[in-house]
Amino acid sequence: MKTNNRNSIMLGQTNKDTELIFNSEMSMDMPFSGRKVINLKKKDGSSLNVKRHMLGSWIESIVEPSGVYFLDFDHSKIDNYNMHYLDHSNGKLMEMNMPPIAYTGEDPKKEFLDKLIFDLNLFDSSEPIVVYGKSSFEDVLNQLSELYYEYADEVDSILERLLDMEQVFTEQWYWDSRFKGNTIKTIYPVLCLGKSKTLDISNSLAMYKIYTAILSIYLQVHVPVGEMRMAA
Repeated sequence: MKTNNRNSIMLGQTNKDTELIFNSEMSMDMPFSGRKVINLKKKDGSSLNVKRHMLGSWIESIVEPSGVYFLDFDHSKIDNYNMHYLDHSNGKLMEMNMPPIAYTGEDPKKEFLDKLIFDLNLFDSSEPIVVYGKSSFEDVLNQLSELYYEYADEVDSILERLLDMEQVFTEQWYWDSRFKGNTIKTIYPVLCLGKSKTLDISNSLAMYKIYTAILSIYLQVHVPVGEMRMAA
């Protein structure tokens, strides 16, 4: 994967957000470039498996656009959401949370959908939207589309942009032996918290931090340091 200026900004951010594990011993019998699955053995006895091509395709679908959204909301309530937007041009992360709706006399679900559509089209209407458990989001948005058919086209556009982070772990494109499951609550402490084991931030921010952690390690596995090509 070619590393351009935008990617280098992101790589610099990952080094701030997570303590890299590549001070560990590596156990492999051929160069990174020739392996479909990379197995790393760490000094603490745990191991890391990376499916290079599958994880790489997923990462590139996030890195290549001008920005990316990280979105989560309570599917049972549908009255607020937490969202972060990462601008690849400068590496800045923007919080775009929606607080519980103040009733205005209209249907709160319709207000939720209207605001969600507005925020997801604020920058570039084609940018990916990273969620955790894509099928659940599809079900909710399809239900809202059927209820408010005037938004059907906008909802369809959002559905096409959804990108599932959960799949990375259920398909084990990236898998650490310390994981105790494939939920945000089990993945986040291993990748981002060090000794702390509590998730006290929004899921959208946790997804961003999980993404930066696996991106940082993937870049080092996929393109060894010193061989990265920097675009002007």
